[in-house]
Amino acid sequence: MENEPKSTEKRFQCDICSRLYATPVTLKVHRMQHKAGKTELCDCCGASFKTRGQLKIHRRVHTGEKPYKCNTCGKTFPYRESLITHSTTHTRMKQFVCIVCNAQFSCIGNLLKHRKVRANQCGLESVPIKRIGPRLNKKSNRLHELSDFIDGRYRCKLCPQQYTTLYRMARHLERVHNVQQDRAREKLQYVRNITRKEIKYRCKYCDQTYVNMACLTKHLAKHGQDGRLKHKCPCCDQYFETNDEITQHTLEQHRERVECGICQTRYTKPDSLKRHIRYAHTTKSCSKYICSQCGQSFQSVTMLSDHERAKCGTEPIYQCTRCEKHYSSYSSLKMHQTVHDNVLPYECSFCGKKFRTKGQLKVHERGHTGERPFRCEICLRSFPYRESLQTHRTIHTGVTRHECTECDKKFSCFGNLKKHRQIYHSEIGG
Repeated sequence: MENEPKSTEKRFQCDICSRLYATPVTLKVHRMQHKAGKTELCDCCGASFKTRGQLKIHRRVHTGEKPYKCNTCGKTFPYRESLITHSTTHTRMKQFVCIVCNAQFSCIGNLLKHRKVRANQCGLESVPIKRIGPRLNKKSNRLHELSDFIDGRYRCKLCPQQYTTLYRMARHLERVHNVQQDRAREKLQYVRNITRKEIKYRCKYCDQTYVNMACLTKHLAKHGQDGRLKHKCPCCDQYFETNDEITQHTLEQHRERVECGICQTRYTKPDSLKRHIRYAHTTKSCSKYICSQCGQSFQSVTMLSDHERAKCGTEPIYQCTRCEKHYSSYSSLKMHQTVHDNVLPYECSFCGKKFRTKGQLKVHERGHTGERPFRCEICLRSFPYRESLQTHRTIHTGVTRHECTECDKKFSCFGNLKKHRQIYHSEIGG
C-alpha cells in the first residue's frame, strides 16, 4: 500500500472559467487570479503578469538564464519540467503510463494529450493518472536514520522541519545539514544549478543583462541620450533623471499603488504599501495549530512540534554546543548561536546599520519607512512598535502595568519605571 501511486486526476473545477485542477489548493490559487490584476511588468517586452513568480520565469526568455542542470550530461534548462523530461533520455524510464493501453510518456503533458485523443477509452474520469517515474531509494539507511515518519510526514531529527516526501527530506538534509544523498539525487536526475549562463549583453548604465543585442538596444533607448535617465519608476517601465521626478511621476500616475487609501501613508515602493496594509489594516486570523495539552496556539506545524517535544516548553530539547545552554525551540537556538559567531548578517538598506536577526532589522526599518503596523482598536491611532501601543492603551484603560516594588508607584512603560528606580532607589541592592 505504501508504494501505491497517488492519483493526480484533475477533479476540482473553477466555477468561473471551468478549468480543472488536481488539488483544492491549486484551485484556490487559480481563483485568486480572477480577482487580481496583472501588476507585475516585464521591463524587456512590457508583458504583464499576476505574480512575481510568473514574471521571474518569463524573464528567462530574455536573460537566457538556465538554472536547472542535468547531472549526467551537463545540459541546462530554463524550467524544472524541461529537465525532468530530458532526464528520461538517460534513464530510459518514462515517468507516466496510461493504465488502459500501457503507453508510456516522459511528461504529464503528453499523457494528458493522449487521454484527450482517446477520450472514450483512456480519458475516462474513472481512469486515474499513474506515475511510475524515478523515486527515492527507500533503502537509504542514512536517510531513515536522520528522519522519522510520523502522522504522514517525514520529521528531521536534527531540526524541527517536516516534509511530505522523502525526496524533500533528502534535499533538506543536503542543503541545511550537509548530509550527502547522492543516490537519491541520481535517481531523480536533476539538481538546481546556482551558476548562471554567461550573458554577453549588459547595459552600461544599470548593469541589466540581456540574451541578445536587440533586447539590449530596446532597453538602452529607455535611458535617453547619454544615459541621463538612470532612475526607474518602481511601478512602471519609465526612467527619470532624478528621484524627485520619480516621486512626482509616481504620485500623478500610480498614487493608488504607493499611497494607503485608508490612512494616506505614502511609500516609495508598492511592496512597502502592501506590507503596510497587511499589518496595519488587515485583521489577523487566529493561529490554527493548537497544543492539545496546554491550549497554546502556533503559526506553523513545526513550531507546534517543537513545543510538544519540549513538554510544553518545560524540557528544552535543543542544546548549544558551545556554551551548553538549552532552548525549547530550534529558532531560539539559532538566534542564540549568532551571539557566539558575532555576525550581523542583516544590513539596513537605508542607513547601513547591521543587525543579528531579520526581526530586529524589520523593526528598525520602520523608522525609515514610516510603517505603523500596530493599531489601537479604540481610537484607531497606529504605532510602529508593539510597546508603544501597549503604553498608549493605558490612556483608555487607566491600567498601568509596571509597578515599583519599593514605593508602589505605577508606570505606563518599563522605561519610565527603570528611570524612576535609578533616581529614587539607586542605593537599594547597590
